[in-house]
Amino acid sequence: MGMGRLSMNPEIIIDGHNLLHRASDLREIMGRNPEEAREVLIHKLNLLRSGKRIKISLVFDGDRVGQPSRRNVGGISVTYSIKPVTADTLIKRMLQKHENPTNVLVVSSDNSILQYAKTYRAQVLRSEEFYRKHLGVKAKPDEDGKQADMSKAELAQWMKIFNQTDENE
Repeated sequence: MGMGRLSMNPEIIIDGHNLLHRASDLREIMGRNPEEAREVLIHKLNLLRSGKRIKISLVFDGDRVGQPSRRNVGGISVTYSIKPVTADTLIKRMLQKHENPTNVLVVSSDNSILQYAKTYRAQVLRSEEFYRKHLGVKAKPDEDGKQADMSKAELAQWMKIFNQTDENE
């Protein structure tokens, strides 16, 4: 059964440290300054979602005592797990609670998370693939010097990722 007119905004749930360790430029920053690496990742994700109705949730293992467990950065929800709960467990809980998991793209290279996501019929993409496809390429400035936005073709492909399980109405 179709969901009628209900607008279904896709959501991406990202296994944060998993992605940071699989992106060569970010992994290098991680070695010097993990906080900076996280900020760079958040910045790249904000560029990715600018002008698009995509919700992004970034989940990290909490490694600092007293940091807020959840904060919003320009429309991206950043969550730190609180020990003994791990980021993996948090991601699984988010899928359990989600009202429409088929609308979720889970980004991780952790096989247990990917398998779990598939049981909820969520879309999955390995961290290195996601990074290469969506975050690794520097946006080329347009002639007038503005950052190039995602092309129509890219956006179409992006939406296709999220609509693989849709029935035609």
